[in-house]
Parts: sequence; structure tokens; C-alpha cells
Amino acid sequence: MLALGKFAELSCLGQRSREKNDSGYLINLDNIDMKAFRPLIALALVFSILSIGGCVGEGSARRSGVKAAHQGKVLDTKNRVEYSMSGRAVRGEDGSATIAWPGSTATICFQGADASIDLTDSGQNQFAVLIDDKLRREKLIPGGGREKLELVRGLERGEHTIQLVRLTEASLGQTQIHGFILDQYAEALPPPESSASKIVIYGDSISAGYGVEGVNEKCGFSPETENYLLTYGAIAARAAGAEVTNVSWSGKGIFTNRGSQTDTVPLPELFNLALPGDPSSKIESEAADLVLINLGTNDFAPEVKDITPFAESYKTFVRKVRALHLNAEILLTVGPLLSDEWPEGKRALSTVRKTLMAEMEARKASGDEKVHVLEFRRVQPNEGWGCDFHPSKKTHHRMAQELLGKIQSEKLLPLPKSK
Repeated sequence: MLALGKFAELSCLGQRSREKNDSGYLINLDNIDMKAFRPLIALALVFSILSIGGCVGEGSARRSGVKAAHQGKVLDTKNRVEYSMSGRAVRGEDGSATIAWPGSTATICFQGADASIDLTDSGQNQFAVLIDDKLRREKLIPGGGREKLELVRGLERGEHTIQLVRLTEASLGQTQIHGFILDQYAEALPPPESSASKIVIYGDSISAGYGVEGVNEKCGFSPETENYLLTYGAIAARAAGAEVTNVSWSGKGIFTNRGSQTDTVPLPELFNLALPGDPSSKIESEAADLVLINLGTNDFAPEVKDITPFAESYKTFVRKVRALHLNAEILLTVGPLLSDEWPEGKRALSTVRKTLMAEMEARKASGDEKVHVLEFRRVQPNEGWGCDFHPSKKTHHRMAQELLGKIQSEKLLPLPKSK
């Protein structure tokens, strides 16, 4: 189960009343017959708007606000609670879970008032905390090493759900979740089981949420401005009642990582790993209803001198994806940053479009009817920019609308049930 799925079905609390938002801000579905999605759109909008506020440039202040006292070298582990994981994770014999990809989520259910997390992190990652499906305003920011961090204190006694969502990408290091710790009077409840459909995304910085919380294009990369929950994939999944496994890494391409001489491992060499730094975490098969590939932008960077390997490399990757996800619909996407004007002479947009269309037709000719193409519209002038000319919040919401339209028109996912 995932914080990005249909919360009502993931919660251990049963049915709750939901906040509504009818402002129409950021996702306009007027041109799409989205009746099946409408019961969930309001929740997705409220969640996204809450995610936007007050999260940039306050790292030290937030650390002091969320970090509980850590007494001695041994953490209090007397009242741990069972938790479930979504996204890719490697479970240890001690019950811990090690994660690296953005959007990976741990969920607990309990009766009680207080909860903390026992984890080890590089000190560069950031997390969102959802308490009973409501996003806490402060991000959780580990200080590095093993720590006990307070998630919530003083809840009204009763049944509660907490979800911890990693917002930052794999390049910032792994996180090991040792367990959740409750107050001494609390009672653990079984983690909820998910019946949601599943989306897997293979992408680069766009899908990871690079710079989405940036004020404009003048800022550079930082954990503070990267927020997976504000990406097109996360927003669309919430509306569609789906859970997401996001396998995205900034700068990665199909055959080259922007021509880098130091980062020479493209995403197709990592796509089937639970932990990208651990070759032993290879996954042989993975269930998914929909697999989305949003790669290729970095293969056409100005630093790349020879783009001829792209087409064959892309076809090879699609074959590998099909072997890992045997029954999934596969959606090949043209990213919103591609153009024929830049870099000069490469005709990046036309080349990627042609490659994807040819691959779809070739797959269909071979009997694989579950391959589709979606071309995201280029960034619009009125949408602004995130850091380093990455998509802004407005662009991600518009992309989510386009993705939802494709999901509906091609019936790529089971539609959520109306409440």
C-alpha cells in the first residue's frame, strides 16, 4: 500500500469523511470525461495544495521541531509495531526495511497517542508524514546516523494510521527503517492490505520531482526543493486510486547520463534493483498494472556528441521492462522538456517521438497490444519553472491531467469505484 493510493481503502480506520476542494485549482478536468475519477480528485487536490506550503529553506528550524531526544546508544524498542512497505524495499531478518527510491512508504496502524520512528539515514533525505491521511506541515529531516525521530505526539486516543513517505531520490543515499515505536499505552493494529492497482514509473529528474518546490529556474538541486509527492505520477496515482513504485534518478538516460564521464551507469542498468547500490537486490519479476517510461531527455543533452545509440538502446530497454512486468500495460512517454530547437541540430523531440512510435508499432506487430505512447505537452510559458529549468508545480499538475486522460481513454487501469 502507498500514501499515494486511494487512502480510504488503505486506512485501517475504515471510512472517514474527507475534506473537499472545489476550487478547480491546478487540475482542470473540464476537457476529460473523468466521472470515474471525480470522487478522488478533491482529495488529491487538497493533498497537493497542503504539500506546497512552507517547505523551502527552513531545514535547521524543522530539525529542532521534529527530532526527539536520543538518550544513549541504545534506542527504546519496547513497544515496536508491525508496519508494511510499499515501493521497493529490502527486508532484514530483524524486521528492518532498507529503501532508496523516491516515494517508498512505510505504514503503521495503532491505537494510541504518540509515535516515533527508529531509522538510519545519510542525513540528506527528507520525508513526508501523513497522520490519518492528513499531511503534516513539517517535513521529517534526519540528521544522519541512527536516530529516534518523533512523528506525532498527543493524538486523541483511538485508532490511527501513519505513513512515512520518502520525498528524495536514490542519489542521496539509503534509508534503513528499523521500526516504529509507540507510547507505552498504545496497541498495535495489523497494517492495512491494499487492493489498489499498481503503477511503476521509470524516470529521471522529472519523475523524481527535482526542483519542483523551487521558486524559479535560478536555484540548483537541493533536497529541500525535491518533493516526490508533487510530481505528475504521484498526483495522477492519487486521483486514480493507484499505488506507485517510482524508480527515478536525476540525470539518468537510456544509454548515457548527459554524456557524463563519471556517472556512466544509465537507468536500464539499475531498473530491476530494489536498492540501486546493491546488485544482490535484483528483482526477477514485479507485478504491475501500468508501467510508465519517461526517459530520453538526458540522452539529448548538449554534452552528448553522438545520439545514434538512443533508438536501439530504447528498444532493448522496453524488452527488458516487458520481461520484468509480463502482464502490464506499458506507456512510453515523450517528456515535456524535449524540443527540436535545442540542443541545436539534434531534433530531440522528433527523434524521441519517432523512436517511441516505431517501438509501439513493432511491439503490436509482434502481438504485444499492451504498449502505448503519450506525448506530454512542452512546458508552457505561463507555468513557470522549478529549479534548473525543471517542471514547476503547475507543469506537474498539467502532466497529471494528461496522464489521467490517457489512462481513461486507453483503459490502462481499473477505474476506482465511486463512493
